[in-house]
Amino acid sequence: MHSALVAPDGNCPTPTWDAYCAAVFPDPDVRAWALRVMSIGFTGCPDPALPILYGRERSGKTGFVEILLDVLGTYGRPANAKLLQAGDRGHDVIVYELKGARLAFIDEGPKDNYGAVERLKQLTGGGKLTGRGMGANPIVFSPTHTLAMTTNHAPQLTDPALRARARLIPCNTLEEIVKPLRLKLLSNEPTLKVEAPGILARMMCEAAAYLEDRNSASTEMAPLS
Repeated sequence: MHSALVAPDGNCPTPTWDAYCAAVFPDPDVRAWALRVMSIGFTGCPDPALPILYGRERSGKTGFVEILLDVLGTYGRPANAKLLQAGDRGHDVIVYELKGARLAFIDEGPKDNYGAVERLKQLTGGGKLTGRGMGANPIVFSPTHTLAMTTNHAPQLTDPALRARARLIPCNTLEEIVKPLRLKLLSNEPTLKVEAPGILARMMCEAAAYLEDRNSASTEMAPLS
């Protein structure tokens, strides 16, 4: 069983979160589209989408995802760094850790080698996965997660399937602008807990809007910038 960090509250103000999002995504259109794309990870629907936040170092992209993971509680989780490594003997166990997740996060850009590409396609396509708990027999389960990634450079994706799934979200704000807000949310536990009900409610509204119109998080709907 899983639980979010808090119960959602649409009347809860989120001034620090709003300021942080505005700092990470200064363009309002980019910000609106980024929130809509990331809301896919709140639905439990494994639609073929791969959000990739890219841009300069320490621009707030990782902190943005980590805040969403915190708000999701046990529904959000960082993916094992070995998830995309070919030949890893514990791969089935690592895949099993995604069972029941909504939003999973791996802090590295997509690799262009064949093994990593095939694994990414498997993990983002929405098809059933095979995994096993530690010391247990393998099982087949239906995924509920959306996998998000970060990278310092826009990835050069050549595989047509991955290109169709990728949602490239630019993050290029200077560190001195986003760092104070990031520290206030991630290093000051009371601030996040106070605003978390409102953040969760906001993302659930975005998720509902996405389910109403799945094309709203498509690449075609992304701002030209």
